[in-house]
Amino acid sequence: MSQGKNRASWRIGFAYAGIIIGAGFSTGQEVLQFFSSHGMISIAGIILAALILMFVGRQAAKLGFRLDADSHETPLRVLFGKKLGLVIDYVLISFYTESQLL
Repeated sequence: MSQGKNRASWRIGFAYAGIIIGAGFSTGQEVLQFFSSHGMISIAGIILAALILMFVGRQAAKLGFRLDADSHETPLRVLFGKKLGLVIDYVLISFYTESQLL
């Protein structure tokens, strides 16, 4: 792998982590309040949540790569069709906008 591709991979990885952690899934305080209130079983919940996020993120990245997508809209249309994909796009936008206002 060339130096440029390696650097781009790291940027994409950090951007994904920033979106998941910073824009909606959780902050450190939310993880502490939600998961730790359930005792030792919460460790299994944290691991399960991390595995699900890794799997879904990887699948989304693979689909976007295969489709040579320029934005998130192309995979949404392929997965959900034109009309439902548009609805899901608006839902995603509203969640993102809401997280930016908080």
